[in-house]
Amino acid sequence: MSKANFNRALFVFFFLTFFLMAACSTPEEKKSARIAKALELSDAGAYATAIEILETLTVEYPNDLDVLSSIGKVYTAEGDHTMASFFLEQAYLKAPEDTERLFEAYRSLRAAEQPAGHLLEKLAEQAPDVMDAQLWARLGQDREAANQIQPALNAYLKSAESSSDSAELAAAIGQLYIKIGNLAQAEAWLERAADNDDPNAMTALFGLLEVKLRQKDWPSAEATLEQLDTQFPGAVEASQWKPARQELIRWRKAQDAMQARLAKAETAEDAEDSTNGGKAQIITDLEAAEAMAHLPAIETAEPNAVEETSQAAAAPVLPAPLELAATAELSSALGDGFVQDPLTTGSQNIEELLTDAALAERDRDFKLAIRKYWAAISISNQRAEVWNLLSRAYLINGQINNAETSALEAVRLAPGEVAYTLDYLRVAQRSKNADAFLTDLETAYDRFPSSPEITLSLARAHERISGETAIARSLYLRFIDIAPNHPLVPEAEAAASRL
Repeated sequence: MSKANFNRALFVFFFLTFFLMAACSTPEEKKSARIAKALELSDAGAYATAIEILETLTVEYPNDLDVLSSIGKVYTAEGDHTMASFFLEQAYLKAPEDTERLFEAYRSLRAAEQPAGHLLEKLAEQAPDVMDAQLWARLGQDREAANQIQPALNAYLKSAESSSDSAELAAAIGQLYIKIGNLAQAEAWLERAADNDDPNAMTALFGLLEVKLRQKDWPSAEATLEQLDTQFPGAVEASQWKPARQELIRWRKAQDAMQARLAKAETAEDAEDSTNGGKAQIITDLEAAEAMAHLPAIETAEPNAVEETSQAAAAPVLPAPLELAATAELSSALGDGFVQDPLTTGSQNIEELLTDAALAERDRDFKLAIRKYWAAISISNQRAEVWNLLSRAYLINGQINNAETSALEAVRLAPGEVAYTLDYLRVAQRSKNADAFLTDLETAYDRFPSSPEITLSLARAHERISGETAIARSLYLRFIDIAPNHPLVPEAEAAASRL
C-alpha cells in the first residue's frame, strides 16, 4: 500500500472511530470503543499508536482492569514480553479470581523469563483442571528448587498421571522418593526410568544404586553397578559412588568365602543325619497351617488358660536384618535351635528359593523350608512377605519366639498390611501372657479399626481377659456393623445380647 493510500485509510479509520465514539452515550461505552480501536490498530501492526491511545486511557481510568489487560496484549503482540508481563500481572491482581487473566499473566512471565512459580501455584490451587502434564511438571521443578520435597513430589505425580512414559519425570519422582525415605516407591520409579537408552537412565541408575546400598541389598547393588559400567563407562569413577565399588568387591569376596564354609558344613551335617537316621519332625502339617493363616478371627484363650512366658526362659531371638557374615556367625553360635546358617544361593534367585521352601513345607521338612527362607532373605532382607512366611514356618515348627520376631519384622517392613499384623497376633497369642496380648490387640485395632478380624478378636479379649463387658459389647456391635455378612456374625450377635 502506498504511503498516500495508508494515510487516507488511517484518516477514514479515525473519522469512523470519532463518529462511533460520538454515538456512545456513556463514559464506559466510550472507553470500550477506544480500547477496541487500539486493539484493531495493534492487529494492523500500529503498536505505537495503539499504546499511545491506551496510555491516554490510563490517565482517565487509573488502574482500570480492561485498559491494563489491553496494554499487555499489545505489548505481547509486539514481542515485548517484559512490558507485557508487567501489565498482564497488574491486570490479574485486579481480578485474582479470574482464571483466564491468571493464565495470561503466567504465560507472559514465562515468555519474559521472569519468576512465575507464584502464579503457577495459584493456578494449581484455583483451577487444577486446566493444569496439563507439562504445567504440573514445571510446578514440581519450581517446588523442588525451593526444597519443598513432598509438594514437589505431589506435583510430579500429577504430571505422571498423563505422562507416564517420561524417563526424566520418572527419574525425578524416584529421586524425591529417596529423599522422603520411601525406598520401595523410589525403586519402582527409578527402574522405570533406567530401563531405556534415555540420558536420564544414568541418573536413575545412580538412584537405584543408592537405594540398593541403603537397603543393604548387596547382590542388586552389584548388578546395578555392572549395568552402570556397561551403559555409562567411567561414570561411577567420576561420581560420589566410587567408594561403593570397593565395598561391593569386599562383600563379594566374603560371600564366596562363606559359601565355601557353608557348603563344607552342609556336607558334614548331611553325613551326621545319615548316620543317626535324622531327627523326628513332630509338627502340624502344612494344610493345617494354611487354615490357621486364613482364620476369620483369632481365637483368644481364656485368661487362666494363657501360658505365662518369662523372658528368662525364652529361646534366642532373631537378629535384626544383618549382613550375611554377621547372620551366619550368630546362627552358628546359637546352634540348630535357632535360625540355621542361611544358605548362599549360587545361581538361585529369590523366587526359586521360595518355590523350594514351599515344596519343603509340603514335604513337612520345615527345617529345610526355614533355611530356604533365610537364603532368600540373605539376597534381599526388605521383602515383608518372606519374613512373614519364615514366621509361619517357625510357628509350625514350634519355635515361637523366632516366629514372633520374624512376624514383627514383616509388620515393620509393611505396617499397612493387615494380613501380616494378623499373623503376628496369632503368634503373640501363644508367646505372650493375657495382658500383653490384649495390649497388642488394642494397638492393632488402633491401626486397623475397620478390620473385622481384629475387631472381633478384641471384643473376645475384652470379654474373656479384661472383663470389660461394655467395651466388648460395643466391639461386637461394631464388628456386626462393618462385616454384616461375616460367617461369625451370629456369634457376635449372641455375645452382644448376652452382655
